[in-house]
Amino acid sequence: MDDSEAPSSRVAVCRFDLTTDGSAEVSINLNPAYRGKGLSRSVLEAAIATFENEVDDSPELTATIRPANSASIRIFTSAGFTFSGTDDGGEFNHYVR
Repeated sequence: MDDSEAPSSRVAVCRFDLTTDGSAEVSINLNPAYRGKGLSRSVLEAAIATFENEVDDSPELTATIRPANSASIRIFTSAGFTFSGTDDGGEFNHYVR
């Protein structure tokens, strides 16, 4: 296997997008090579801890998840997010922490 075939050493990306209402929308995307290994929760919790340590007066955290994405729902709720409602069309569930 040459370098072009080697899996990326990047495990995940976790974003915190500040919104106009003063909250921060959280999203996580795991490298496909690392999915299904039970890493998402620890990556999410570590990213949240870093964000809260580095941002003064940490804003409320939110997440928008498709109802069919049970893995993401499970990960976010295990990290302390609670269901707060759906959008008008029911396409997305909203969670807060």
